[in-house]
Amino acid sequence: MMMRETIVEVIEKDDGDEVCYRLGYAEPYEPWTDDPNKLLPYLKDEYGTLVSNVYVDRTDGTTLCIGWVFDDPAVPYEDGTGTWHRQVWVEFYDKWEQNVTYDIEYADVPEMEYE
Repeated sequence: MMMRETIVEVIEKDDGDEVCYRLGYAEPYEPWTDDPNKLLPYLKDEYGTLVSNVYVDRTDGTTLCIGWVFDDPAVPYEDGTGTWHRQVWVEFYDKWEQNVTYDIEYADVPEMEYE
């Protein structure tokens, strides 16, 4: 199993809507276990509250849960001048090969209840 994190900054606009900016992502890597349930407590400690699941659409019209979204609305800036609102999208893959095109097989991970 492979895992990839995508870092997103969430900014609340004056009208109350939110806009999200993808700041970057990690290259997929092998975590210390192939069991997403064992990773969940560590991901919560590192990235914040579990707020959603990540889905992809299948060609047959169904969806597949491939990961989770974690939210921390008060991540301190490194220089200590304030905080920013971060979300981390964690996706799991059974296969990841990057050539000219991507050959990806998503992992089927359990849907989680979130706050």
